[in-house]
Amino acid sequence: MSEISGPFLAAAIAALVSFVVTLAGYMLIARRMIAERERFDRDLARDLALKLYDYRMEHYARAFELTENLVLKTSGVFLGRQADLIACRAALEAWKTGQVSLIISGHVLKAYRELHEALGRSPGGVAGDGSLFTREQAERVIAARNALRRALREDIHSLHSGDLKDRGLWEG
Repeated sequence: MSEISGPFLAAAIAALVSFVVTLAGYMLIARRMIAERERFDRDLARDLALKLYDYRMEHYARAFELTENLVLKTSGVFLGRQADLIACRAALEAWKTGQVSLIISGHVLKAYRELHEALGRSPGGVAGDGSLFTREQAERVIAARNALRRALREDIHSLHSGDLKDRGLWEG
């Protein structure tokens, strides 16, 4: 019996050593694959966030241009003529289509809708052709304009300073 146990014991030890070495190799490879996957995911997230940042910088600037002339005036004409505001509303609608619809955040979309609605209201002021806005209507449009511009800035700022740096995606 001791003759059988000697070779059997040697084979069992060899099998056990082989199993441990294989298991260690597997664990090392699995750890490397996990680390590579995490690095890939991090790099992809950084690249996508940087691309989103670039797109937002490009397209959000246009919204600032479109809303630049929406200012509260001190004379009897608080915003301007209805035709000018309809043109501004149409330009904002055109701006929001296409790529902007893909990159716009929820809070910017909400602010856009509020401004869009405010610009779509009929004037309630007194004018020969009924095309002037009341001060209250003008203040609502200006508040919606300011909310949209603030939301656009927050989107850019959150990508630059918050989201990317917090996740270690922004170099610098």
